[in-house]
Amino acid sequence: MSQVIDQVQPPATEPPASPALANSAVANCCRAFEASWDESLAEEEEMDEDEEFDEYRAAKDAAIAFRSAMPPLSGKDNIRDFIACVAHGMLIGAIDEDKGTKLLYAAQIALTGVRKSASQSGRSTSKSK
Repeated sequence: MSQVIDQVQPPATEPPASPALANSAVANCCRAFEASWDESLAEEEEMDEDEEFDEYRAAKDAAIAFRSAMPPLSGKDNIRDFIACVAHGMLIGAIDEDKGTKLLYAAQIALTGVRKSASQSGRSTSKSK
């Protein structure tokens, strides 16, 4: 049973954008990542021939830019966006598993605090009636 397999050709157009980019916070983090990476590539073009491009440094700088663009851990919507950014960052390799786990735990604690605060303010409103 042998089959002839045609060589796979790349699509004529770019593949559709990641569905995660529909989230504006994730898209913002990705833009920051790409801008940092592009800046590193531009610096590479300006290097002398005897200098070596440090891809590790460029990737590390891009990952820092991604994390720096993440929303603050305040308010339910921001916390949800933060979680989406962490998950996408882990998926694309901008956030390593160890850091991602810690960031998700911080988001869990923040979300618990927001929920607790909301339930306490609901109780104080009902007591004042």
